[in-house]
Amino acid sequence: MLLPVWKWVKPDGAYRKNSFWEAELSGALEDGRWNGGNDLVVLMGGVPEQTKRTIASSELGWKFTSLHRAELISSKGGDI
Repeated sequence: MLLPVWKWVKPDGAYRKNSFWEAELSGALEDGRWNGGNDLVVLMGGVPEQTKRTIASSELGWKFTSLHRAELISSKGGDI
């Protein structure tokens, strides 16, 4: 069984463009808020389908662009 891991990237970022893999989504998002700012892309590995559906159905503005990639398409705050 794979453990889920999360990482943010910001391809258009002027400074820091990515993070290390985190075991918790909240850790990756917190690091992204501090070091990446807005318009982040979240990469994931080993995340169960139910978790992906929960995130996609939240009101935080997430959009899955592939099986292992999600983009935060709004700047709404809040936790998952």
